[in-house]
Amino acid sequence: MKKKVKYILMVVVAVAVIAGIAASVLTPLSVATVTLQERNAELYFIEQGFVRENQVVDVLTLSGGRVVSVNTHDGQEIRIGSVIATLDSTDLEHEIAQFRLNNVAIEAQIANFIEQERRTRDTQQTTLNSLRGEYEALLAQRTTAQTTELDQSRIRTENIRLQSILVDQSRSDVDAAETELASFTELFEAGAISRNELDSIERALTHAQTQLATNLQTLEIVSTETNAAQDEYFAGMLSSVQAQISGLERQIAGSSGQHPMVAYYNTLIESGNNTIANLERRIADNTITSPIDGVITDMHIVAGNILLPSQPVARITAERLTPGMPSLDMIEVFVSTMDIDNIREGDAVELTLRRQLGDAVYRGFVLRIYEGAEIRVSSLGVEERRVRVVVSPSELTDSFRPGFDVDVRFNTYFAENQVMVPKTAIFTENGQDVVFVIENGRAVVRSVTLGVELRAEHVIDAGLSQGDIVIRDANTTGLRTGTRVASE
Repeated sequence: MKKKVKYILMVVVAVAVIAGIAASVLTPLSVATVTLQERNAELYFIEQGFVRENQVVDVLTLSGGRVVSVNTHDGQEIRIGSVIATLDSTDLEHEIAQFRLNNVAIEAQIANFIEQERRTRDTQQTTLNSLRGEYEALLAQRTTAQTTELDQSRIRTENIRLQSILVDQSRSDVDAAETELASFTELFEAGAISRNELDSIERALTHAQTQLATNLQTLEIVSTETNAAQDEYFAGMLSSVQAQISGLERQIAGSSGQHPMVAYYNTLIESGNNTIANLERRIADNTITSPIDGVITDMHIVAGNILLPSQPVARITAERLTPGMPSLDMIEVFVSTMDIDNIREGDAVELTLRRQLGDAVYRGFVLRIYEGAEIRVSSLGVEERRVRVVVSPSELTDSFRPGFDVDVRFNTYFAENQVMVPKTAIFTENGQDVVFVIENGRAVVRSVTLGVELRAEHVIDAGLSQGDIVIRDANTTGLRTGTRVASE
C-alpha cells in the first residue's frame, strides 16, 4: 500500500513539473511596446530669461573726422544697421592706395632678389663644374707629362691660366660676400637679425678676401718663376683647385636657396597688409549705423561738424516701429556655448510666463545674438560660459513687465510626419542598427536607418512605418529573435 502511494505521488510531481515547463514554453513573454504613428519631431532647449527695461543707446564715434552727411533726424524711426551719419574717409582711402603701391614695389623687389639668387646659384654651380673638370685634367696631365724645357713652358702657361681662373672666382666670392654683408647690415639695423648672425657674414667676407689675396700672390709667383719642378707644380695646382672646389661646395650647401632680404621684405608686406586692414576698418567705422531698432530721440550733429573719437552722435530709444503702439519689450537670456550655434537671429521662440492659475505662452523671435561669451554662475554655484541673447515677443501685451522671469524655448529642429522610436528600442547586430518588432506574436529583428537623434527618441529614416509594433526595451530579459511575446 505504501509503495502504491509513493508511486502516485511521484506521478503527480512529474505531471506538475511537465505542466510547469509547458506553461513556461507556451506562455508569451510580456513586453512593453509602442505602436508607431507619424508625429512631429522636434528638438529644443529652454533657458530662463528676464524682461529688461526699454533700451536707451548713446551712439558714439569710433575714430572721429568731418561729418559728410547726416541721414536721420530727431523723432525718426530707425532700423538696426541703418545709417545715421557718414564721416569723411578721403585721407584714409589715400593712405590705403599708398600702402598698396608700396606693396607692389616691394613685391617687385622680392622678385628681383629671387632672380638674383637664382643667377648666383647657377654661376656657382657652373664654376664648380668647371673646377672639377680642371682638377680631373690636372690629374691626367700629371700621369702623362714629360718634364722637358717645352713642357716647363707649357706647364707655366697652363699654371697661369688656371690660377687666373681661381683669382676670378675669388673676386666673385668677395663681391658676393660684400653684397650679402650689405643686405645683412640693413637687416641688422632694422632689428631683423642678431649681432651674431651679422658677425658670421663678416667672417665669411674676411675669409673670401684672404683667399683672394692668397690666389693673387700665387698668380704672381707663377707668372714670374722661370722653371718649376713638375711634381711641385702639380701638387700646388691640385691643392689650389681643391681648395676652391671645397669653398664652393660649402657655399652651395650652406645656402638656403632664398635671398636673405626676401624674408625681411615679406614682413614689410605683411605689415602693410595689416595697416591696410586697419584703415579699412576705420573707413567702415566712419559709416555710423544704429545698433538697435528704435527712434532717434536726440541728434547731436549736423553735416560739416568735426568730430573727435568717442564723441556722441545720437541717442536712440528702443521702441516698436509702429506709430501709436506700446514700446518694444526685450527679454534677455544667456545661452550655453554648446547650444549657441543652433540658433540664428530672427528664429522663432516660445515665451512662457509662469502663473499660479495657468501659464501664459506667447510667440517671439531672436532679436540679437552677442559675439562673445560671458562667465555666469548657475543656481548651483557652477561657473558657465554663456552668450547673451536678446529676444522679443511678436505680440503686443502688457504681460511682460521689467524684471519678470520668462522661460524661453528655442527650437533647433522640427520635421512633420516622422516615425520615431525610443532610444532603448535600438541595438546593434552585425554592425547594423536594428529593433525588435512583433510579427505573428513573435519578436523579429528589423534593420533600420537612423535619422536625427532627439532627447529620448530617434527619428527613423527607413526600415519602419506607421502601424509597426516595436518593443520599447531591447534588453528585456528572455527576449531574443523568435521569442513568443505579448504587449503588456
